[in-house]
Amino acid sequence: MEIKTLKKNQIELLEMKSTLQELKSEIVILGNIVDQMEERISDIEDSSLETNKKEEERNRRMKNNEREIQELADTIRRGNIRIMDITEGEEKEQGLESTFRQIVDKNFPNLRNELEIRIQEVNRTPNCLNPKRPSPRHTVLKLPKINNKQFSRQAGRKQL
Repeated sequence: MEIKTLKKNQIELLEMKSTLQELKSEIVILGNIVDQMEERISDIEDSSLETNKKEEERNRRMKNNEREIQELADTIRRGNIRIMDITEGEEKEQGLESTFRQIVDKNFPNLRNELEIRIQEVNRTPNCLNPKRPSPRHTVLKLPKINNKQFSRQAGRKQL
């Protein structure tokens, strides 16, 4: 009887041993799966960072291109009247239209009374010498009617 019990215990022990080995192999497999998942997550995070960097670079290039297009458009535009040496701080405080009206009132008082001055468009011309160095830029005003331009030229000649 003891031999039977010993054999039975030995068989149970072998079964437990094989079950334990199966559990160990499953734990190793699960560990490998976890490692693979961590690698995938790391790869996804890296690609996300690269995508963000590429998008930031693209946005920076777009802004730069828009600025260059605006400078080209400002260069191509031909205005009627050019006002020089208005600092950008003064421009922001008063506005270009009010600055233009003050200059007209100061230099051509008759023109202000005889003619209704409407400004169609106001823009700043780009710096031609060095765009990276801040300096006063010319302001270009565009008046809507041709006879207004001729009248302002005549008033300017009379003033001189």
